[in-house]
Amino acid sequence: MSFLSVQWAVEHSPVSDPYERLILIALARRSNGDGTDAYPSRNTMARSALCDKSTVTRRLNALEDRGIIREGDQQAAWRIPEEFRPKVYDLMIPFSFYSPDQMEKVNQERVDRGLRPLRAEDRPDLAKAPAKKARADKGTKRPKKDTKGASTDPASTEGGASSTPGASSTPPEISPDSTEFDPGASSTRVLEAPTPGASSTPTLSFNSVLSSSPDLSDDAAVQAASAGTQKKKKKIDTENSDSEQAAPSAAARPAAEAGSVPGPAPVAPDEVGGPEGEPAAAVGRIVAAWSQARVEAGVGAHRRQGALEEFRVSAAALVKAGKSVDWLIAVARWMAVEKPSWVGLGEATKAQYVGAPAEPVAQSVRRRLVDPCPSHPNLEAAGCRQCAADEVVDRQRRALDAERGIDDESARAVLAALIQRGKKPRTTADRGREAAARQAEEARRQSVRRAEYLAG
Repeated sequence: MSFLSVQWAVEHSPVSDPYERLILIALARRSNGDGTDAYPSRNTMARSALCDKSTVTRRLNALEDRGIIREGDQQAAWRIPEEFRPKVYDLMIPFSFYSPDQMEKVNQERVDRGLRPLRAEDRPDLAKAPAKKARADKGTKRPKKDTKGASTDPASTEGGASSTPGASSTPPEISPDSTEFDPGASSTRVLEAPTPGASSTPTLSFNSVLSSSPDLSDDAAVQAASAGTQKKKKKIDTENSDSEQAAPSAAARPAAEAGSVPGPAPVAPDEVGGPEGEPAAAVGRIVAAWSQARVEAGVGAHRRQGALEEFRVSAAALVKAGKSVDWLIAVARWMAVEKPSWVGLGEATKAQYVGAPAEPVAQSVRRRLVDPCPSHPNLEAAGCRQCAADEVVDRQRRALDAERGIDDESARAVLAALIQRGKKPRTTADRGREAAARQAEEARRQSVRRAEYLAG
């Protein structure tokens, strides 16, 4: 399994439907870093993509026709018996997908496997996915449901109708046989404002026949009620959209008005609070940088409700963990431009993407010694552990020499003789004499052992 292949299949592969994406992921999970030697069975891919084998076959043929995959080295699956051996595919991951460091690692893996390194002409960029086909029935009205055998109650036959007794889906003044009655009209009902002194239960009527109803003389009231409903709905939508982002401060508002990029004003650092014990100033700077970068990139506020609060909480956790605030601001700006769908800042700090700001490595400061040891300059003189160890070794050596009757003077003399002997060059005659002396000594020892054996 290679993370690079899976990453390409998940985020960058030009697929046209979810099945192709899932099948590519199943292939990438069992491929090398360069996308080669992927041979999962079709049953395995069908289980991964939640479809049947025929769907897998059609999608594989489509991917192969568009050049996204191709047949690989079939000998890669030699361990599987031939009657059960699946087809081997290679994922044609473009050369431009890899960063220079990633490509160096991928090519090193290929060289270790006996393959030549990849080149740009070997893996050109892939074409975009074809446009999704429109539905054949797009733009046509849905056929009416067959209400044969259904309940004849008007309130139950018309979905969403009021259950108020006496409320009918067709106004009583207009019969179905009339030319003014439109059976295909919208069944949306409008609540009319009750007239003073009338019952508090509003009457229900069709939008399509309001003007033709003789009892609805006040069309202005009906239009005002409909406009009020639309205005209320627009107000709710505005409140929901405003709740996804914090209100801009007075200091940040002129900066947003001066810029040419539309979008919400950035969040001021002093407006971002935090729970007790949280460094609110640092978190506010990070949140303000994220909001400002989204505005400058033309992305705007995040569409997920509560995204700003979720980003603030993740930034606070990283600040508490001791991460550099300047690095977190750089990551927030990069995430706003490159990954606008992300919300949590922790995900961006863990990702290893090309162009992402790298976390600064803290360099250890070496402590200066007050009184360094003369023999060991990297240690303090007082309580030097190395000097104490050397003293113990010297004491043990002197005790051992005393047991063997060796003093320092004789040891030095022997050492000097050995050194002098080593300095004197040895000739071939010297080596011959030494060999003859060793042979004579060995013959003497053998004769002594033989005499002892015969005497015993």
